[in-house]
Order: sequence, then structure tokens, then C-alpha cells
Amino acid sequence: MLGKKFQRLQAKLKDKDLKEIFTGSSIAFIYRMAGAALSYYLLKIIPDRFGVESLGIYNLCTNNLALLALVGTLGFNTSILRYIAQYWSQGKLKTIGKLYKGILSLIIPLSLLMGMCIFIFSDQIAIYIYHNQILSLPLKISAVTLPFLVIMTMHVEFIRGLKKIQYSEYLRNLNQPLINTIIIFLAGFSVFSFLNFSNLPLVGFALGVMLSVLFSIKVIYNFFSKNAAVSTESNDSHFSLKEHLLVSTPMIITTFAQMAHARLGLEILGEMSKIPDLKSVAAYGVAARLAILTTFVQMSVNTISATKFSELFWNNKTEELNKVIGFSTRMVFFISLPVVLVLVIFPSQLLSFIHPDIEMATPALIILAIAQFISACSGSVGIFLNMTGNQKIFRNIIIVAITLNISLNIILIPYFDLLGTAIANLVSVSFWNITGAIYIYKKYKIKTYYLPFVRI
Repeated sequence: MLGKKFQRLQAKLKDKDLKEIFTGSSIAFIYRMAGAALSYYLLKIIPDRFGVESLGIYNLCTNNLALLALVGTLGFNTSILRYIAQYWSQGKLKTIGKLYKGILSLIIPLSLLMGMCIFIFSDQIAIYIYHNQILSLPLKISAVTLPFLVIMTMHVEFIRGLKKIQYSEYLRNLNQPLINTIIIFLAGFSVFSFLNFSNLPLVGFALGVMLSVLFSIKVIYNFFSKNAAVSTESNDSHFSLKEHLLVSTPMIITTFAQMAHARLGLEILGEMSKIPDLKSVAAYGVAARLAILTTFVQMSVNTISATKFSELFWNNKTEELNKVIGFSTRMVFFISLPVVLVLVIFPSQLLSFIHPDIEMATPALIILAIAQFISACSGSVGIFLNMTGNQKIFRNIIIVAITLNISLNIILIPYFDLLGTAIANLVSVSFWNITGAIYIYKKYKIKTYYLPFVRI
């Protein structure tokens, strides 16, 4: 039985497009799993070494940085995928260079301004928004980190657009938690005992991001150096950064809302929770990260499928596009299913292994795992819509979903605390994925979703 399935897989991988999806996804998956292992190690060692409150601060600040970095990139981190592959296939290296420099000229000043504002008003943010003076110093550390994180976020997607998956996914998933783990590990030795302070995990995060920026600059510099002679376009070729910004605008709304629908719940929980010492924030943050295991395969597939969807769709290769979507969706479903079962059957054991004080998130973990599985079954809805010129439709769907998410968080958290946040997440993620999948099927007759034994 397994032998026949393996033979069928080998036969499918003779197809160039499917082989590219499988190979790129495998590379991304390996890096993602390695990064996840280090991230979960950090989730365990931080409360053991520095206390649960330190984990809550770490979760809250890294969550804030992820949201602010999306704003700082102005949506270029998404739209750049669509254009880099297109320009590179056309030999337009000069246009790629103009686009790269133009983006940096916008995002660096913006991210510096955002970082300065957070640094200057860190005391007021800590007291009046989070009602916790202890957050003032972590917010200052976050402010210094933000410009570097914005540059790294854009660089990762730029490198991904060139299909250099081994570099983009190392930077996205592995480098930062690796640096952080090394720093915290060294702090355990007596000679480095001066490193044992409560904000060390956040400092380690910042150093990891900064080193990632340096590494990404080296990769991009090497790309331009090695391919300087390849470009066939003239120096006066048309280029308009304004046109790219117009395309990016709905994408930033969409990307921010996607991130916000998962992360704003943590922000609202941090502000509204009645549980002291940020314990509910720490517990929910761990549950959310465990639930993301369900979509690791999907995120790995999306790493390479974004450029492939764009390439096939805009070249009117509908049959090949359908084949790629069907193959990737089935792969995501069957690999994600066992992960969901483990999370749903053994939630308390997984949480208590990390730390006994976060076992309170057991019901939330079950709900979050189900939500992520619905996303996996729906397929790469957002990627498909963004890469095929339907970014405005996806933006509208996401705006409704995020409105549901925020409203339900505000209503449910006072009664159910972190469980209310999980329920809000389930409703919003289900709405966005199911609505998007239905829209794609009605417009293109393409099934991004996979439901075995169900004919729809």
C-alpha cells in the first residue's frame, strides 16, 4: 500500500511544477521545524530561568514587533514576491535594483520614526495602555529592534522572490531563535552570570534580528554582483515606485489584518485580562505557537507556491495551476491531520511539559488547533488571491474577519479570559478561509480546499 503511494508520488514529481513545489516546500519545512524546535525550547527555558512574567513580556513585545514590522514594510514584503520573479524572468536586473533601493528609501525612514516614537513614549504606553510600569524597558528594547526587523522582513521576501528558499527560510525561521538560544544558554555559565536579567530573552531576540539583517545584506549583495552582466534592459527603462506602492496598499491592509487576526487577540488579552503577572498572556502565547504546528506544512508550501501561482496564472496555464493547487492542498491536509489529533488529544500534557502554570490554556489550545486545521483544509486562499490580482477582494474579506475578531475579543474576554480570545480566533479564521475558498471556486472553478469523502 505504502509502496504504491510512494510510486505515485515519484510519478507526480516528474512534473516540473510539482517537483518545484515539493522541493521548495521540503526545504522550507525543514528550516521551519528546526526553528520551531528552538522556539519551543525558548518557551520552556524562559519561564524556568526568568519566570512566567518574563515569558509574558517576551510574548507581548515580540507580538508587538511583528505587527509593527508589517506596517513598516508598507506591504512591499508581499507585493515584492509578485514582481521580483516577473522582472528576473525578463532579465530586468536594473529594475529589480531600482525597486529594491526605492523600497528601502521609504521603509527605513518610516521604521526609524516609529521606533523613535515608541522609545520616547515607552513610559506612557506601559502605564496607560498596558497598566504595567515594568514594560517600559522592554518597550525601549523593542523600539531599537523595530527598524532592523522591518529591513529583515523585506529582505526575507526579496530573497524568497528570487527563489533562494534555503536562504530566505533560514533567515525567516532559524537564525533568530538560534542566536537567542545560544545567548540564553551562555547565560547559564557562571562566567556569563551577568547576563541573567529578566529582559535577556528580548535582548537575544534583538541581537538575532540584527545579525539576520547583516546576513541578508550579504546574500542580496552577492546576487547583484553575480548577475550584473545578465541584465538586458536599457538604463532608461520605465520604472515607477508609485505604481508598485498602489499595488502594495491593499496588500498591506490584507497582510496586517491576517497577522492582526492572530495577534491582536493577545494584545487585547494583555490589556483586559484579570489574571495577574501577564500569566494569561504567557499561556495563550504558548497555546497559539503550539497550534501553529498544524499549519507548518501549509506555510512551507506557501513559501514556494506564491511565485508559482503568479507564474502559472499570468501565463494562462490554468490546467497546470489546478494541478499544482490540488497536489499542494492534499499534501497539506494529510500531513497536518496527525498534528491536529496530537494537539486535541494531549493538550494539557503538552502545556504542562512547557510549564505547569500555563496548563490553564488547555481548552484554548484545542480550539486554536481546530481553527488552524480549518485553514489547512481551505488551502492557500490568501496567497492565491494576492498573486492573481484579487488583492482588493481578499482585503475586503479580511477586514470583515478582523472586525469579527476584535468585536468577539472585547465581548468574550471579560467572561472567558484567554478562552474567549481562542473562540474569537476560531470564528474569524473560519470566516476568512471559507469565504475566500468559495469566492475562488465561483470565479475560477478552482478548488483550493480539500475535503476527503465530501463532494462539493
